[in-house]
Amino acid sequence: MNRAPAMARAHPDLEVDEDRHQQHVEWRVERIAWPLLYLLLAALGFGLLGDGPIGRTEVRAGGLAVEHARLARRHSEQELVLTMTPTDSQVAVAMSTDILRKAELASVVPLPREVQGGPDETRFIFRSQAGKAMQIQLRLKATEAGVLRGRLRVDDGPAIEFSQFVVP
Repeated sequence: MNRAPAMARAHPDLEVDEDRHQQHVEWRVERIAWPLLYLLLAALGFGLLGDGPIGRTEVRAGGLAVEHARLARRHSEQELVLTMTPTDSQVAVAMSTDILRKAELASVVPLPREVQGGPDETRFIFRSQAGKAMQIQLRLKATEAGVLRGRLRVDDGPAIEFSQFVVP
């Protein structure tokens, strides 16, 4: 025997049914949802999904620093900024081929003097001045959604691993 839940009438003169249990459940959900909504709006305001203080990150190892966005969009250009202080008149930046399987290299600034391809990494050779800080900008276009992981290193220094989440 199926029975509908009993509905109480708070005001017998009005034809309005009231389910107090359901109302209390809805109030609990609202008490949880409103603070979460405010947190999400604050995170978006600080740049969670774009350029902002929490939208970018920097990874350092040895003399190399790599700055990049935490979140990228598929088929949109994103920028990796490499900062280093070379010790010679040329510097070699090695990029793992993992990156190039899931992203296209749109541009490199400044232009490298030479590019050497290999099975595990691609090396970009740049002219530099010893002891003078240098920045290299790599512009990538992710070709598929998911996590984009890669490694970068300068000359024979330690490798820096980074990752970005790519949305469709």
